[in-house]
Amino acid sequence: MRTWDLANPDDQPAPNSTWRERDADRRAHGDDDLMAMPLHLGWSGELMTNMVVYLIGTLLVVAGLAYAATRLGVSQPWIIAGALVIIGLGLMGGIVKTRQKDPAP
Repeated sequence: MRTWDLANPDDQPAPNSTWRERDADRRAHGDDDLMAMPLHLGWSGELMTNMVVYLIGTLLVVAGLAYAATRLGVSQPWIIAGALVIIGLGLMGGIVKTRQKDPAP
């Protein structure tokens, strides 16, 4: 799989390159499995962790439910309270699902 060496500016893709150009570059380097490429938060080199993906999903659910509640005429304090509860549950669920097991002594 083709990975970018972010410490080496010569190995990075052009800043204005399109996804098609990047796909062509990966194929030119022998990487046909584009789905195996890790998700990046940007050009900082940090991989997007499962926890971040879980939290993004939780925020999208909260946004959708808050919009629906607004359209149904639910008052704003109830929407905020519900959003905080859902975010708390999402955070706890994300921690449980993504935590690493402690090694046995």
